[in-house]
Amino acid sequence: MRCVVRTYESQMRELENDLEQMAENQMLGDETRRVAREIYKVWRRIQED
Repeated sequence: MRCVVRTYESQMRELENDLEQMAENQMLGDETRRVAREIYKVWRRIQED
């Protein structure tokens, strides 16, 4: 079970990093960056709760 939890936590950190990078990536379109920022903000709120 610990392995499952560690894997989950690792994947969630990776997701968070990917969203943050997408939100800042100037090569992506404005809409894509905006959506990535929104998802990132929601993700942060979920983690805080």
